[in-house]
Amino acid sequence: MRYFVVLAEELHFTRAAERLHMAQPPLSRQIRELEQSLGVQLLLRNKRRVELTEAGSRFLNEARLLLEQARHAVSIAQRTACGEIGSLEIGYANTVPYTGTLSAVVGAYRQAFPGIRIIMTEMTSRQQIDGLVENRLDIGIVRSPVYECPSSVLLSPLSRESFLAALPIHHPLAKLHNVPLSVLADQPFIFYPRSLGAGVYEQVFAMCRDAGFEPQIMQEVKQAAAIMSLVAAGLGVSLVPASLRCLVIQGAVFRPLEGSLMQTEVAMAHRSERNSAAANAFIDLALSMV
Repeated sequence: MRYFVVLAEELHFTRAAERLHMAQPPLSRQIRELEQSLGVQLLLRNKRRVELTEAGSRFLNEARLLLEQARHAVSIAQRTACGEIGSLEIGYANTVPYTGTLSAVVGAYRQAFPGIRIIMTEMTSRQQIDGLVENRLDIGIVRSPVYECPSSVLLSPLSRESFLAALPIHHPLAKLHNVPLSVLADQPFIFYPRSLGAGVYEQVFAMCRDAGFEPQIMQEVKQAAAIMSLVAAGLGVSLVPASLRCLVIQGAVFRPLEGSLMQTEVAMAHRSERNSAAANAFIDLALSMV
């Protein structure tokens, strides 16, 4: 096809062969084979000149379009393999956006790879792990630890933060600068249901057990903002990641916990293998920003 287009532009076998960096006999043979395969004469040639038939003239226009489409297809394949174009499915836990980690990494990735379509979905940590295993998700941003995480999924830490006590503003404990965890033993707690698979659930219960008590969960809600709203309403207290301080809800305050306690971790979940080029680029960028 390319040989025909060059010959049609030159209308001279010798010049066309020179432009194609080949000898004239193979070019003549290729053109004959093209005409034979089509069952159509594309060129009229004699010893003095070469000219296009009417069929050849129309075929030339279509051949140019086909060659351009072929070049485009090659470019698409190469750019996809390099991670320059495509799509990226990212899941994230509902408290992750408050940390700034998600916006920082996604913003940097968007700037570095503007041709990638980013699709973001709020999901529980358990849903994200399942999505990675089932190839429905490329990247997960979870609260670690994630329990029962399969070996095919890797967790790479991105950031860490402490827990704070979330209290109603008029609660007696709100007067303290640092709250001993043990004084929350008799307080009604507002927290996530265990079924969400949130990484902070087991951590909070482990912290409370170390302080000598089991949290009394009086209300279960699925969103961090809902936890803070119920705390502000005076329905109970909670233990939340420090980044939730950005949630300014009238009637609720945050207080540091006394003593050296465990931290909660934001981690990137990704498959150990079979990642797309776009996902590998995101993984490399995220890890370079840690």
